[in-house]
Amino acid sequence: MPPRFTGWLVVGSDSEIGVSQGFRGEFGGVASVRFHAALQLTNTARLVSNESGAVALAPLLGIEIMPAAWSSTTLQPSIIVRGGYLFSSRDGWSTKSCPTPTSDTIGTCSRGIIGAGVAATALERVRLQVFFNYYPPPHSENVAWWSVGPGVGLQFSF
Repeated sequence: MPPRFTGWLVVGSDSEIGVSQGFRGEFGGVASVRFHAALQLTNTARLVSNESGAVALAPLLGIEIMPAAWSSTTLQPSIIVRGGYLFSSRDGWSTKSCPTPTSDTIGTCSRGIIGAGVAATALERVRLQVFFNYYPPPHSENVAWWSVGPGVGLQFSF
């Protein structure tokens, strides 16, 4: 049976901290559909290197499906669909206009984000995940961005 609450910390091309909450299901169990919330930090390599680019922060909300039939104590897979808004340090966290609207570097300008991905938790602690993220252009002069973001981290149930 999936846990009622889970929390995780993942590092990768897009690092994040997040939580998900299962809803009460039939017979006192936990339903497979869950509320999902995460705070994603994009371009984390810039924080620990001389790599150029903007740091961007994205609060994300969505739905997570953790099928009980697929879960065991060894492996808990889930499917996630989420969306949010990417706030970039380059445009003052969305308080100014974007200085380089035609840039194809993710995080250069603030904008929406839509993501879909899968996660698997092994032995109830090690979380592996991969997301496809789409960043639609906010204005006609902007270009759309996309990324595939793998990550690994720790997950806890409570």
